[in-house]
Amino acid sequence: MQHWLSNEFIEVWLWLGAVSIGLLLLVIAYGYLLVHRQRTRLWRALDERLNRRIPRVWAALKSKLSRAGHRRVGWLLVASVFALTSYFFAEITESWSEQEELHQLDQHVVIALAKTSNQDITRFLSLVTHLGSVYAAVAISCVLLGVFYTRRSRQHALALALVMGAGQTLIWGLKLVFARPRPEDSLVEAVGAAFPSGHAFTASALYPFLIYLVWGWTESTPWRVITSALLGTLALLIGVSRIVLQVHWFSDVLGGFVLGLGWLVVCLLGVRLLR
Repeated sequence: MQHWLSNEFIEVWLWLGAVSIGLLLLVIAYGYLLVHRQRTRLWRALDERLNRRIPRVWAALKSKLSRAGHRRVGWLLVASVFALTSYFFAEITESWSEQEELHQLDQHVVIALAKTSNQDITRFLSLVTHLGSVYAAVAISCVLLGVFYTRRSRQHALALALVMGAGQTLIWGLKLVFARPRPEDSLVEAVGAAFPSGHAFTASALYPFLIYLVWGWTESTPWRVITSALLGTLALLIGVSRIVLQVHWFSDVLGGFVLGLGWLVVCLLGVRLLR
């Protein structure tokens, strides 16, 4: 107990708390995108009510809410999400590269996993981890492009190209820049450098993108909730699998999650504004 309450670990948990707040803000921004398509119905209800209550004041306010004003707010939101993602990604990078709190946590996680390995869990996660690979991302993307073609949805096709095409280029470029060695004695084979985790990036960008599509294409609340829960859990399990299989440090996966979710939100917001 004293070990876990030492000053060293208090600093680690405070740092993780700060990063968790950043992730929460990214999730909130992503949640905004999920309900964005309901804006027309909500706007009409609000417009009708305010027209009855304060017609003159509301008419004056609406005249100021120009289309250009909405676009400026939208681009400001894109810049804010990009800055937030960059900041926390930089914090994660600095913490492990300078052997600070996150580097210490990485070492403790590896030691703990070596002592508590379970063959059944390892076997299960060995299967799950493939769903975050480049091959899985390419296969799912090809299917989605076919769906977008039949639905004549150029906006979604462009968003997918940015999220996965440009995103994979970004993640592999960062791997070359940092060239971080992977943990020793990994349980499965892995290609490339450790930081950031490509599987975690794919999991936090591709599967939430599927959730976004479900929310836009169906009005069924149970279907939305079930799909979101399943895909969200899958994305989390893919990240966990990379740590348990000891092919990535904890900070690699955390960096991949932050970068993937932030990149997704930036791309989706940017494409909507360019439409």
